Amino acid sequence: MGNLSNGLIIFLFLIILAGYVGVVIVYCGIASHIYNEKHKKARKRVKRYNHNLIQLLKMYEKEKKIDG
Repeated sequence: MGNLSNGLIIFLFLIILAGYVGVVIVYCGIASHIYNEKHKKARKRVKRYNHNLIQLLKMYEKEKKIDG
């Protein structure tokens, strides 16, 4: 390292830093896409669950009216 100039060391550091930032940006983009898809699927499941729960509550109400 004794023969490397300060400018070259700074240049290499900036290249490594830029590569790291690029990898982090790509990772964030991929992670965002994956978790966005998971969220959409989970939301659909929750909507289906709530719909089924409402149907069940309606059935219980009808049963209460019949029984008395």
